Amino acid sequence: MKKKLRTLNILLIVLTLLFSTLPSTTAEAASNKSKAQKVVKTYINSTKTYNIQKMNKCFKSTPKNAFFISKKEMAKYCKKYNKNTTYKIKSTKIKGKSGVIKVSVTSPNCYDIFYSAIDDSFSWIYEYMLEHGKEPSDSKANAYLMKRINYYTQEYGVGYKTHTVTFKMSKTKKGWKIKSATRSIKDIANCQYEKAYNDYF
Repeated sequence: MKKKLRTLNILLIVLTLLFSTLPSTTAEAASNKSKAQKVVKTYINSTKTYNIQKMNKCFKSTPKNAFFISKKEMAKYCKKYNKNTTYKIKSTKIKGKSGVIKVSVTSPNCYDIFYSAIDDSFSWIYEYMLEHGKEPSDSKANAYLMKRINYYTQEYGVGYKTHTVTFKMSKTKKGWKIKSATRSIKDIANCQYEKAYNDYF
């Protein structure tokens, strides 16, 4: 009888300890989920004003060549159309210090505009080299590219595309961060420039 009571007491203690940890575990999971989502929201909201500093802070390490820093006119162009970007978080999965957040994003789709402008620009650069025996300066090349972008913007108009973007997250000493700037993540800020550029080459 004593043995049965002892076994029962041990079982009750184990169950008590088990259930006592559930609230804190659940609360911690909810907190991690909320904090990870906040980083993604901060990134997308920052694309609306093309705030490069805020966008960069959302990543585990500062991405290289992800945004238009030297090409001021391109940054201004994206900012103009990004202000109408909308999004909705579809799912969030957190496991330990890693997570995956899927977001439905409706953002500017300037793929055809950029593709056509890039094509024109390389034809122009080739002709310039034949005529002058050297490549045009970066400022001249960028100016021509923007000229063609503005032209095709008027011709085609700017549409908006809804697509699902996957954010892989990592918990660091500084909190939750986006692991890397994938093409689809960069394209939220850059109006599908990444896709147009990669497809052209």
